[in-house]
Amino acid sequence: MSHEHKDALALIELPTVQKAVLWQLADCACSRCGLAWPGVPWISRYAGTSERGTRTALHWLVENGFLAVHWQATGGRGRSTEFIVTLAGVELDPAPCPRCLTNLKPHPNGRHG
Repeated sequence: MSHEHKDALALIELPTVQKAVLWQLADCACSRCGLAWPGVPWISRYAGTSERGTRTALHWLVENGFLAVHWQATGGRGRSTEFIVTLAGVELDPAPCPRCLTNLKPHPNGRHG
């Protein structure tokens, strides 16, 4: 997470679970394009929330503009939804940036590459 992400996130007042989930996503987001793709179990473990609470918080964060869905995973283990952390005051390149493209698994529909 970039210093800009930390500074922007520190100033945002959110409900506790939403802030904990957003903090974990921002912590693993690319500092260039804001792309993050941790799974719900990972977010839950590090945010200290239940998986159901994490899913609810993710939906809330998307609905309220703190996250954007870049790609929606459908079914199966090993597939994570890709989010873009969209914090006010943080300039981002279009996602995915070249660095993220090399780290992402190709999707069955060929979106990356």
